[in-house]
Amino acid sequence: MQAEEAKMILRYLGGIEAQLYDVNRELAELQDRYNPIKGMDMDGMPHGTTPGDSTASLAVKLADSSEEYKRTENRLLVRRGVLLADRDNIRDQLDRMNGDYKIILRGRYVYTQKSLQRGWTKEKVALAILGPMLDEMPMAEEILLRAYDARD
Repeated sequence: MQAEEAKMILRYLGGIEAQLYDVNRELAELQDRYNPIKGMDMDGMPHGTTPGDSTASLAVKLADSSEEYKRTENRLLVRRGVLLADRDNIRDQLDRMNGDYKIILRGRYVYTQKSLQRGWTKEKVALAILGPMLDEMPMAEEILLRAYDARD
């Protein structure tokens, strides 16, 4: 991979944690929305503010949206799995690098911390080393496409 593509993948790595947070939050909201336990309190009596049988309303809601729930949940779980696999694959390649180069690239592109950023010449060397290593990564082209899709 070229240096620009390596930069894109490193920036993608830096944003994966935020994307994982969003996916996990969506999953939690989805599970809260369709959780049948919230239909009644522990005393067995409905305590909702809406008239009628709140448990029956919840049952109808669950039956109507079961397929949508499963589809959405499956999509989110697949997305989380892809993000975790991408994170692990990219980190594996970074971990193969010399410690100084790894610190330079992580500081510049993953964490964007000014204190970790070093000289431009070392950064160019680190990117030149990382590029071919990323080519060896499993599903390198797919990860690169996802990195391009995730860019700001």
